[in-house]
Amino acid sequence: MSPFISFDIVSYAAGIGQLPATIIYSYIGSVLIGTTKTIVMGLLLLFAISILIFLFKKVWNDKKQLKDIIDVKDIN
Repeated sequence: MSPFISFDIVSYAAGIGQLPATIIYSYIGSVLIGTTKTIVMGLLLLFAISILIFLFKKVWNDKKQLKDIIDVKDIN
């Protein structure tokens, strides 16, 4: 990408950025191997985590928008 940054450094940084997703995928994959009860629990866990991430992002964005509105009112 850039002649000043080593390709190896960029590769390692990208790998570290993917580490959390890799760990979660590996854990969920290990949970899904088993009985029906285990598969259902794994899917429910995945669904719950997805909802929590969505809600956290929504609250974060709403809070940021509210801060931006307050900052604009302070300027005026």
